[in-house]
Amino acid sequence: MKDQIENLRLKLVDQIKEMNNSVWQDVRIEFQFPPTSDKYYKTIPAFRDENGKILVLFLKPNPDFQDALYKLIYGLNKEGDVNQIIFTAKSNEIENGAINVLFDKTINDVFENNLPKKMRGKTTGWYKI
Repeated sequence: MKDQIENLRLKLVDQIKEMNNSVWQDVRIEFQFPPTSDKYYKTIPAFRDENGKILVLFLKPNPDFQDALYKLIYGLNKEGDVNQIIFTAKSNEIENGAINVLFDKTINDVFENNLPKKMRGKTTGWYKI
């Protein structure tokens, strides 16, 4: 699994390198995987300038990266509960960016609370099947 995490990190570093890093100082990109039956994830990018202000920057769609992300979350959930992947880096040290994988119950709770009451607790994420 460590190889897959490193592979994803390198793909993300390559994507971020394509962006103009002279306008941002640090980045935190969060990928959330609510327990939907369809392959779906939510991306929350936070690029900050030298004053700490959040800039509106987005990653370009990349099918190769998405495939690696889906394979990783699927594989990680075979070993335990994971529904969040976070990448952090500084603009001058992009190569040293780090990935953390975690489980955040709030992601599942928010998803469940948006379902009709009779469907709550009955969904299984695609990555658990």
